Amino acid sequence: MPAIGLTHLCLGQSRIYRRSTVWAFNVPLHCYTDMIGAKVDARRGIQDASAEKRKDRNMKPRILLTTLLMVVATTAFCARADDTPWQKVLEDRLALYGGRNWIVIADAAYPAQSSEGVETIVADAPQIEVVKTVLGAIADSKVLNANVVTTAELKYVPEQDAPGIATYREGLSQLLAGHDVAVMSQDNALMKVDEASRSVRVLVIKTNSVLPYSSVFLRLTAAYWSADAEKRLRESMPAGK
Repeated sequence: MPAIGLTHLCLGQSRIYRRSTVWAFNVPLHCYTDMIGAKVDARRGIQDASAEKRKDRNMKPRILLTTLLMVVATTAFCARADDTPWQKVLEDRLALYGGRNWIVIADAAYPAQSSEGVETIVADAPQIEVVKTVLGAIADSKVLNANVVTTAELKYVPEQDAPGIATYREGLSQLLAGHDVAVMSQDNALMKVDEASRSVRVLVIKTNSVLPYSSVFLRLTAAYWSADAEKRLRESMPAGK
């Protein structure tokens, strides 16, 4: 059949196309064109997919490297924080602390308080040793004193239920001789610490003590301004001031 140029209405998959067609061998040329176009589109699709795969391959090492660097940085930071001796942390905090700040020397099972004002560190040392170190550091500061609070329950814990508690009580009593010591239930002491942490900083030092109710609470005061001086000041001020 000779090739002729005509304008035809061609039916294709339920749609009508109007286009110029050249017939040869009883096959419309536009069908070849469509086939070639489909192959080109398919090839482009393969090329696009290959480009995406190459992009993904290039991105994965970058993501892994970034993640690794973040992990290393975080681990290094945590390691530095964990490796800081508790004595150094205490020294640094005392340089910042003043009246109404608290320091708690706690037994091993002391609860982790949720208040943002409470900082907890761990000292792998006996309770008496840590109490002695903290009191010495406060005295060395020259500007701070401490009001000491011990738990009311400590006096009544029997030796048979907590071996070593009698020795601890005796050692703590000797260590606190000459200090202003108040006694209250542990729950009340925890409430005071929680209340204080809403406005001032609190440092909790957890020891390796496994003796119940052995925690010691220290409320810091100014060494150069006594409670008696504060009382006289308030009494001399006009009412309502």
